[in-house]
Amino acid sequence: YSTYLTADQVKDYRGNDKSNRVGIGAELSQYSSFLYVVAPVKGSPADQSGVRAGDIIEYIDGKATRDISLYDARQLLNGAPGSEVKLRILRTRALTLTVKRGSFRAPAAEGHMEVGRIGVLRINSLDNGEAADARARLQDVFVAIREHTTLDASEPLRRGNHAHVLSSPQAMAMRLAAVGSMATQLPMPTR
Repeated sequence: YSTYLTADQVKDYRGNDKSNRVGIGAELSQYSSFLYVVAPVKGSPADQSGVRAGDIIEYIDGKATRDISLYDARQLLNGAPGSEVKLRILRTRALTLTVKRGSFRAPAAEGHMEVGRIGVLRINSLDNGEAADARARLQDVFVAIREHTTLDASEPLRRGNHAHVLSSPQAMAMRLAAVGSMATQLPMPTR
């Protein structure tokens, strides 16, 4: 999802990165003009307060989210550390959740092996250097596949392994694309 920001909004957005404002930790999009939760960041204030993927945020502190931009929603959700924001959520029924704003960090990439030499890599974020961690976990999965073993059993082989070094997230995506489907789009829930 893309949105247009004015020059003042860009300046404000960049300035907020250096300010003492924090958020709730949720990936957001828009669905039928409402604010839609793609996923809460694992371990974030939103996750700890019970916000779930698929939730529709109808109101933020009493302000309707219908037809507001993602930028404006971010402005409403961000605030001083420890301050609270009330979210009216539409799920199977309407409910109100209070989320205490705080700092959070997306968890590191996770990898595991499944039956049939299938390696599963879950990349939670490519922000702030996490691409390097994702690249390392992908290399771990490649070694385990090559050696026909689990991630734990292949640990002595993984360290110092340069056979599958990737230079960037784009190279990682291209390598996965050559193997098969890079991503699967899940249908939007019907409400």
